[in-house]
Amino acid sequence: MIACVTKTSNGHVKSDTRPVFLARDSQSIIETIETDSTAYLKKVGTEILNGLEISKIKEKYIFQLIDSVLVKDSTDRSFYFKVFNKIREVAKDNIAEELGFYAKDYCRNFPDEFFCMTSSELKFFASEIGEIIRTEEEDPPQFAKDYILAIKEKCNPKYLQKVETFSKQMFDAMESRK
Repeated sequence: MIACVTKTSNGHVKSDTRPVFLARDSQSIIETIETDSTAYLKKVGTEILNGLEISKIKEKYIFQLIDSVLVKDSTDRSFYFKVFNKIREVAKDNIAEELGFYAKDYCRNFPDEFFCMTSSELKFFASEIGEIIRTEEEDPPQFAKDYILAIKEKCNPKYLQKVETFSKQMFDAMESRK
């Protein structure tokens, strides 16, 4: 057995053990390690973008792909956000629930990237993030105000109008679901 400890992009630490079968060549070790590598995730992400159904992928890899939307490298993050959106189109149950939390963090942490989306995408996320805030926060209106303020402070001024529209849509969604 080999112990594996990894730190996800949002700071969580995961550990587990995996059997490693030693062979005359090191191929089996390489295959075991490769299935948890960034290269493997990118390969799976590319397959999703090319039409592979997410139901054919192990759930743990779907969650790793979703988690990758918060990586520090902007080039990788751009790729993973495309995968994230593709997953969002077909996600169900516990996968669909997680997407909103990651979208909320992505919007707050990378607003200049987030607000490059189309108006219809932003409206969808405003509704999703508004629902998360409404159901998960102790004082939803105040949290939402602070959340939008944090975004405004971090984003490029050229996106401020989009942030205002997003904010209104988010508050409207929160109000309509009371």
